[in-house]
Amino acid sequence: MRKTAAIAVILTIMAFSLMPALGVGPPTAPSGGPSPYGFRDAGPAPPNLTVTGVIYVPLRNLPLIFYYAQAVSAPGSPLYHRFLTPGQVRELFYPTQEFNETLAHLRSYGLRVLLTAADSIIVFQGQAWQVERAFGVRVDIFTNGSVSFYEDVGPVAKGPWAYPYVSNAAMLVFDRPQFLLTAREAAAVLSRLEGVNVSFPLQAYPMTALAQAYNATALYSQGFNGSGVTVGVLEFYGDPTLSQDLAYFDEEFGLPPANVTVVPIGSYNPNLGVITGWALEEDLDVEAVHSMAPGARIVVYVASGELPLSAAIAFIDGQDQVSVLGQSFGVPEAFLSSLGWSFFYYNVYLSDVYYALGAAEGITFVASSGDGGGMGYSAGPIGDVPYPASSPWVLAVGGTTTYISGDSSLQTAWSSMGFDQLLQALGGSTGGYSAVEPMPWWQEGVAPAPPQGFPYGRAVPDVAAQASLFPGSLMVGEGNQTLVVGGTSESAELVVGLLALLAQASGSRLGLIAPLLYGLYSSGDLDAFEPVAFGYNVPWTAGRGYNLVTGLGALNVGELAKYLEAGAGPASGPLAEVLVNGNYTAFMAPGQPVNVSVNVGGPYASNCSLEAYVISLEGVAASATMRYNSTLGLWEAELTAPSNASGVVYVEVRGECGGVAVRGLDEAFLGYFGSAVAPVPLYPYAPQLGMPVAVFPVSPMGNMSFSVAYNVTVLEYRPLNNTYGQVISVPAMGGNVTELHFNASPGYAVLWLRGPVYGFVPFFIGSSLQYYFMVLPQVFSQPGSAYPGGWVLIEGLPVPPVETLFIPSSEVSGAVFWAAAYGSNVTAELVAPNGTVLSEASLPMTYQGYYAGLLRVPQGLPPGYYLVVLRSSYNSTGAGMDIEGYGVGMIYVAPGLRASVQLFPSALPEGGGVEVMANITYPNGTPVRFGLFSATLLPAALTGLYENVSYSVEVPLQFSDGVWEAEAYLPGPSSIGNATYYEGSYGGEWAVVVTGEGAWGDQLPYSSAYAWLGRNVVYRGVNLTSGFEASGAVFEDVTIMYNGTISWSLMEGLVRVVSSRLTLSYVDSPGVIVAVNSNLTLRYSTASALILIDSRARLEYSDVGEVIVGPRSNVSVALSRVGKVVNGTAWSALTNAISQAELLGLSGLESMRPQHVTPRVITTTPIQGVTKTQQAAALREVRPGQGWTLTAAVALSLVALAVMIAALTLTRRKS
Repeated sequence: MRKTAAIAVILTIMAFSLMPALGVGPPTAPSGGPSPYGFRDAGPAPPNLTVTGVIYVPLRNLPLIFYYAQAVSAPGSPLYHRFLTPGQVRELFYPTQEFNETLAHLRSYGLRVLLTAADSIIVFQGQAWQVERAFGVRVDIFTNGSVSFYEDVGPVAKGPWAYPYVSNAAMLVFDRPQFLLTAREAAAVLSRLEGVNVSFPLQAYPMTALAQAYNATALYSQGFNGSGVTVGVLEFYGDPTLSQDLAYFDEEFGLPPANVTVVPIGSYNPNLGVITGWALEEDLDVEAVHSMAPGARIVVYVASGELPLSAAIAFIDGQDQVSVLGQSFGVPEAFLSSLGWSFFYYNVYLSDVYYALGAAEGITFVASSGDGGGMGYSAGPIGDVPYPASSPWVLAVGGTTTYISGDSSLQTAWSSMGFDQLLQALGGSTGGYSAVEPMPWWQEGVAPAPPQGFPYGRAVPDVAAQASLFPGSLMVGEGNQTLVVGGTSESAELVVGLLALLAQASGSRLGLIAPLLYGLYSSGDLDAFEPVAFGYNVPWTAGRGYNLVTGLGALNVGELAKYLEAGAGPASGPLAEVLVNGNYTAFMAPGQPVNVSVNVGGPYASNCSLEAYVISLEGVAASATMRYNSTLGLWEAELTAPSNASGVVYVEVRGECGGVAVRGLDEAFLGYFGSAVAPVPLYPYAPQLGMPVAVFPVSPMGNMSFSVAYNVTVLEYRPLNNTYGQVISVPAMGGNVTELHFNASPGYAVLWLRGPVYGFVPFFIGSSLQYYFMVLPQVFSQPGSAYPGGWVLIEGLPVPPVETLFIPSSEVSGAVFWAAAYGSNVTAELVAPNGTVLSEASLPMTYQGYYAGLLRVPQGLPPGYYLVVLRSSYNSTGAGMDIEGYGVGMIYVAPGLRASVQLFPSALPEGGGVEVMANITYPNGTPVRFGLFSATLLPAALTGLYENVSYSVEVPLQFSDGVWEAEAYLPGPSSIGNATYYEGSYGGEWAVVVTGEGAWGDQLPYSSAYAWLGRNVVYRGVNLTSGFEASGAVFEDVTIMYNGTISWSLMEGLVRVVSSRLTLSYVDSPGVIVAVNSNLTLRYSTASALILIDSRARLEYSDVGEVIVGPRSNVSVALSRVGKVVNGTAWSALTNAISQAELLGLSGLESMRPQHVTPRVITTTPIQGVTKTQQAAALREVRPGQGWTLTAAVALSLVALAVMIAALTLTRRKS
């Protein structure tokens, strides 16, 4: 149900959170320097406020850290898998003397040391005044009106440290898990829909069942289960019930008890994990690892929410206890420039340093790529990928959709629903090009070059694993609840478990595994991967080869283990030990000389052809040919740090020595960091009215620069050809506070700082159509797809530019913002890849307070990916302009599936079980083996409302012996079965609606069959004369002496009708009916056998397997079918058999049921004496459009009987 008031509140909060940053007029520079993401500096913190800070004492020999990270991890290197020991790390890199000096300095000011890591990170605590005295800074409070944090501002006193990070801003991004998706979130989206048949085919597998998809079973069969390997997961806050949740999970899914150790990093308050959601995340992460590697020891590192990421990674490096570390979180790059240099330095750049250091020790870092698709975390594709997945020193894991059928499995990309709604979790596997980290050498030649206007960034993801909710995975959360989950939180930790198996199988840690994986792929050793060739995440699509949805594909660890044996794998050649400016390259200033020296080593050390490069997000920013210095035995070159590039750069060496390729890189930060106060990321602006820009260049030492010159450039995203193009570029100097006025088409844009200042801010031009709009297919599943002749549902609300908040509307009371939000003309278009508009739809405002409509998919459309383009327009006289909006989604069009559905039995008592059997095929008749199909149980009268209940009452179908089948239970006296949506007890006709989607996006939107459900009244072994329920009851082994009608009921066993004038209407009798001295009429009924003694029977529109006509009896048949009529001799044999029984008791007849009768199926009457396998085989013979299928079966059979039965099909739909 739509909540208009709630949406209005959300819009108000979102809109007015801008006001402190923007003000009414042009923004002014904040008093204490740049402030993150819509926050303003509220002034100094109270002197006695307790604050926590982190200080970094620079590691020594930084280039060696990056060198060893590559050299010990790349096959062909002389140091391959010769990982550094803790002693070697300490000797080479730890600044022990400076570290001790810094500790003494902190203690001299009364600051308390909470944590130290890798002799280079110190976490301390004290009052604000103590911190200000110790470092010469000021601690200020920043707020956006609802959330506040503290942070140090001003110049820093010199010392053996870089500078402190006194802030709890990290809690803004790590306060909740971002990449955990449960069925509740998906159901919440579906619950917003009204009056449209959108079904919800939910299904889940135990995570242990996923092992076959990655060929982990091959390693299990060799005795490898992770034993002897220690892996870790990094969490925040904690989980107070982890041990009991995990014990229940192990018992539920047949796993051995897990060996788990919890190690806090900083303050440890696990109960906070419950209210923040991290407790559930921690349960999932540990259970996913344990499912793949049941023998591995798992260390759960729990970091305090106020700590920067680098502190946690440094701690884990210093412990050096784990071989693999999983990270199910990330910060979208779109927000990094607005979070400021201190945040960037301590959470991104230093994290890169410690990731590389851990890789040198042999630790493999793994991170989730995200759940927002290709543009769900940004205003367009740039800025969408999150950190740390975008770090080149981390293995980024995207998502797949995994279908399991028996001992077979199939993987496709975890795809978008059809539209990447902003900051939601249903966008599918996140992928794209980093706007922070350049592309490393091992991705070149495998990952495709970025399209025009995109940064030359690291491609995300590297690999993928199960992450979809359709079907999902089963986990156990707090309170021993079994939940259906998905998300790249799951996929990352599944890969952690798989890497534990590989570590055990190879007898070694794996370190930075990416060079090995990309090397295998480029050399054609593709059997180490399970390719993923179908799916999309808007705007990227999956296909053969590397793609920005699933990377290289899923791992085949059974095959990958063979390449790890004895150092096997593609030889990459020796790794260049790149030394820059001696041995320290954390920062480079524009115009600075860059001296590059390389020690190649080996027999061809002097016979080389090498080039030195500076690789930035612009590509090659500088280059020079290297010369051999025979005196030093080094190859050398001098470059000049470019002034037209900035941000994270690589000083890279490429070439060959003696015909063998040589590569190597060192990482540094070039130029200045542009801290952006405005525009605010992901907000809509009207640049015609003046878009605020407030950017402050900060040096790597934290000092603001007022003299550096750079360009402020606006790029617009062009979805139809997936490129970016420049709209405007203006020069700027130092701290820049201004307004930009320009004309541009509505849609997605990014403000990009060019030159010696790095920074970018994605935003929307015009009304944003990505906040609240949804594009949903008829089957609520992923991928979002449709079939020719079908439709997609589009609904939502535009968010107008923030400037319109301050312009009074001349049309309605209030601001133009609200008039445009609720008064725009909104349309949708289905657009072909060549830009042709195939169909259009208007989306009117509904009474629920949102725009909604159906966009039709034309008949005859060929299979493929199509764009869904949304447009809005509001002609505002108050603003003096048209306020337009633009948004884009994507769907896959495929031919619809066909199905025939049968139920066994077709009549049953309350609480009874019914077997659903569906023959689902492609249009050519080929059976569908992989997909997601389910059955919704509901009263037949409510079939038009099935979309409102499908997410809570669906029963998943499983593929078996060529047929999709499930067993469901209808409501009964002690259970409501699979109809949990219904409060009461419903007798009468029930429907089973089968819907779903095949693995390749082919939809089955609606297919149905019907069953009769008796009420909660069962008569067994009694005599009935009057006062009984004559409708909607079950009669079993009873004697009936009654004049009247029994309707909509079930008769089982032996039912005797004695001295009665009885009509059976809509009765199903799989047993035997014996009529004695009675007039019996069967109308619209079925019976297995009917025996007449001194009786007359009339059959109208009924189906009877066998009628035994005794003495003084007769039967008349009108518009009915009878399998066999028996007279004379058969009757004599029957009477002899019961000669010793009383006529009215008829006790011996129970053993005399006809066993040879096989009634032909008119509707869903069960086939007596036929096995389940034979039933399935028979059902496979029924092709869509032929035989008795769906409601067509009723129509065909009844039309053949009589025209008058057509009226029956309107009131009773049976199949």
